[in-house]
Amino acid sequence: LLRQEFVRLCEEMLDTAPLSRTTEKLRQICALAKANSFTIGGTDVPDYIALECWRYVTLQRVPPSFTLMRQGEDASFMCFVLEGLFDVFINDIKVNTCGFGTAVGELALMKDPVGKRSATLIARGPCVVARLDWVHYNRILKAEHEVQNVNRNRLLAQFPLFRDWPTTSLLRVARFLEYKEYKRGDAVLLQGLKNTKVFIVATGLVGIVIHIKPKTEVEQKVADNWLKITRANRSKDQTRSAPVQKMARR
Repeated sequence: LLRQEFVRLCEEMLDTAPLSRTTEKLRQICALAKANSFTIGGTDVPDYIALECWRYVTLQRVPPSFTLMRQGEDASFMCFVLEGLFDVFINDIKVNTCGFGTAVGELALMKDPVGKRSATLIARGPCVVARLDWVHYNRILKAEHEVQNVNRNRLLAQFPLFRDWPTTSLLRVARFLEYKEYKRGDAVLLQGLKNTKVFIVATGLVGIVIHIKPKTEVEQKVADNWLKITRANRSKDQTRSAPVQKMARR
């Protein structure tokens, strides 16, 4: 049923002009695409990027014996097989057959400039594919990267270290920023280990702990006391976060 609904929606929407496709329809097709394991650019692509890509996907109907892709050619588009079968040839030798659910030429979209086709695809009979051109995919990703760089630039400008830097220098640094999420209790840095990165806290709070070897008995007592307090506080936090369980006595 999901497959039939997905194909029906593709045939209904993908023949229309990209700008006339409503957000509601695009969300429907994105949800059905996920349910049918159709992913554009990999599983880690954000939903809003996938939605914008589906805005520019077109429907292509091909006759029997049609060569959809030829080995060695520039990979200028990717597609999903919706109906029919394609025979796959490498060096003129048939190696496989692909049908509904197959993503073809997806790796080519990851390259800039485009890569070369590694195989030839020939339609066994009438086929229908959903096609996304590299031009649209590349433009969408570049626009997203520019927005990310602007946001990273604003983040850097908030910190004293970068506050007086010129915008051009900030943009250069912003390109190398990577966002990583840490859960409570995760160690960002470990004392004594070599570190080759600079960390900037974008959101949340980070505790700093420095282990100092006590030199006197007084320092040892202070360290032991601090350790007891830390463990007690941690135990309280775990108790608060633990679910309350009611026990019935007989």
